[in-house]
Amino acid sequence: MVNLVIVSHSSRLGEGVGELARQMLMSDSCKIAIAAGIDDPQNPIGTDAVKVMEAIESVADADHVLVMMDMGSALLSAETALELLAPKIAAKVRLCAAPLVEGTLAATVSAASERISTKLSLTLCMRWKPNVNNWVYRPPTLKSLTHVLRTMKKPVLWRWS
Repeated sequence: MVNLVIVSHSSRLGEGVGELARQMLMSDSCKIAIAAGIDDPQNPIGTDAVKVMEAIESVADADHVLVMMDMGSALLSAETALELLAPKIAAKVRLCAAPLVEGTLAATVSAASERISTKLSLTLCMRWKPNVNNWVYRPPTLKSLTHVLRTMKKPVLWRWS
């Protein structure tokens, strides 16, 4: 079983993606936690590593936890959260390079149908350690994500052509 964590700079965006993903679920087999925005009324846009850690812990009862991030410091917060987690929980976590909305929907539908679990975590959404000098992230389309979910042969990094 795979559970999801949505990390976003905006609480509205995170809640919206979470609401859309929950509507796609056909059962309660996939839990979704949201770590979005920061607790500052004057400046609510941002990410919080402690919120991410708590969100991961809240869905850590699955075999794997997939963390979907919107951009930039969401990745840094997720990586910091991994360092704060107990090693047993951190070993279950995968950071996903897919675009937030499309990737979350593809992962949610696939996880809910229980067609995937370990293979998704270990191929499509492997621990993502980007090196911007070596490659540029190219967002995949929903069609390419679906193809990867079907074939599940090797890790995929999308490159600019």
